[in-house]
Amino acid sequence: MFAKNALNGYVTKALNDNGFWKRIPEFLSAAYALGGGAVKVYAEDGKPKINYIAADRFVPTAWDERSVTEGVLESRIRKNGFFYTLFEKHGFAEDGNTEIEYSLRKSSQRNSIGSPCPLSELFPDIDETVTYKISEPMLRYFKPDVSNNIDRCCPLGVSVLSSATDTLKALDVAFDSFGREFTLGKKRIIVPASCVQTVVDIETGTPKRYFDADDEVYVALKCDEQSDLKITDNTVELRIEEHVAAINALLNILLLRFGMGICPIEIFIVRG
Repeated sequence: MFAKNALNGYVTKALNDNGFWKRIPEFLSAAYALGGGAVKVYAEDGKPKINYIAADRFVPTAWDERSVTEGVLESRIRKNGFFYTLFEKHGFAEDGNTEIEYSLRKSSQRNSIGSPCPLSELFPDIDETVTYKISEPMLRYFKPDVSNNIDRCCPLGVSVLSSATDTLKALDVAFDSFGREFTLGKKRIIVPASCVQTVVDIETGTPKRYFDADDEVYVALKCDEQSDLKITDNTVELRIEEHVAAINALLNILLLRFGMGICPIEIFIVRG
């Protein structure tokens, strides 16, 4: 019992020191949106550390029917005016132990991986050809329990919204239309052209209408009849209720497409 309590206390302290309970809700939200994520455990100064890895920074390189057996993590580092990309490969050695290999690339451009460079440029204490073998896996990849309908042969997960892209596009159109309704429906008053102040161009001698080009309130019209020389309010009625009803209908459809319940998580990489 004492050993069990000591182990629980050690794990709880390690999680608290790494901000696990604060980071994991935000991390899970991103994982559901991106289709998965990974958690890596490593040691620093003799203490356990946790690295939260987004789905777009992990690439599986080998898998079987049960799980992913090998994958590469990507980390970006900027130092001394250069952009470094560190690749960290997790897999299994022939003896069954977990094998970790590192390689480094260097570029002068932000969006370029660049060319290989020595690890010593960033990590002077690490050998050039570094490979670690440990008995327990240091990486766990997880994904939402949602069927990958994009590539069924790929072990990666998909976003919980992957089956509702058409609904999301329709919602985007509805929101844009709602915003344009306020832009196009601003208050406008039709004013006869004779009521608008004019100035004479000193170079050409021709009269020009003088008003603020960004003014959306007044519109000048030329009228031939004296009875037409009147100010008219031409403001249109905003279609607020119609837009709100359409957006709510699309939101309800979206909820039906992926559900509001919590999707169970399937954890399955690099197995020990």
